Amino acid sequence: MSASSASVTPNITSDNRISLAVLATILLWGVSLCNGTVKALFLSVWHGSLGEGVPLKTNYTGIPLVDLPTALLVAFFFYGTNGHDQGYQLFLLDTYSTLQSAFVWLYVESARSGNKPKWIQSPVVFGLVWQCFGAAISLPLYYAIHLQWFMRSKTTPVSDLNTARAIPASFVLGAIAPVVVGMLPTWLGPRSRAAIHHQDILAAWQPDPVWVSWIFTTLASLGSWATAGTTSCAEDSYQWIRGSYLLAATSSAAGHLYVIERILTSNDESLSIIRMYVSFLGLRACRSLRHISARAVAIPTVRPHNHRAIELVLGLSARL
Repeated sequence: MSASSASVTPNITSDNRISLAVLATILLWGVSLCNGTVKALFLSVWHGSLGEGVPLKTNYTGIPLVDLPTALLVAFFFYGTNGHDQGYQLFLLDTYSTLQSAFVWLYVESARSGNKPKWIQSPVVFGLVWQCFGAAISLPLYYAIHLQWFMRSKTTPVSDLNTARAIPASFVLGAIAPVVVGMLPTWLGPRSRAAIHHQDILAAWQPDPVWVSWIFTTLASLGSWATAGTTSCAEDSYQWIRGSYLLAATSSAAGHLYVIERILTSNDESLSIIRMYVSFLGLRACRSLRHISARAVAIPTVRPHNHRAIELVLGLSARL
């Protein structure tokens, strides 16, 4: 391949990723604006209510710039995590089991030796963007930067053993554990938590990219301190990286298999592949969106079926 064609290829590939991010923005937030979800979320925060007598907590830190996005995210995820709607909640679980594994990729790439772009070195940025705006928007932008770097520079493997060891533990404690704790009502039922208590847990869950980074940095530093003066070979780091990817693949597969098993063994009509994954494409869903939009104008409430449509768009765009 000639030098000119080699320089053009990364640009074309990156442009494709940016196009995916733009498409995901339209599919997720464009639809959210059209069907009233964005308006309903802001009205819920403004009135401090999710409707049907369910209060919405809007003050967590006393800092408006932190509390507003936190309250919006809590309102968005509340009915998908409180056991109110099993179909929507299982769909969310399936989605999270896939998306959370991306943490491993981000932190492995940030741990590579040598010079890296600052955005690759700081994976928490893309983690926070996907938490706030959607992985289908954040990750294509990350891949666009990563491909530019990867195809134009000589990348090196992760050589620091303590850094490699910190990746699986930070993934389990910072990414998997918050999902399990936040979604416990899936198994314990909607009455297992008071609404405000559940909102506090969701609020603590939202910055989980920060928790992953803190745990990762802390464990790597402690490992360096504990093993000062000792030597390790590159093969040791390689085995830990392989184990991290295996852990991510296992958690993702386990989430998929669990959800499919629940669907296939349930007699509940709401737990069907069509309703959970493709209903947004059907005519009935389009009528529902028009109905939801009309109700969102009148009352400050966020309905679980409203969220399912948006999460379906998120899931579909994430798979593009």
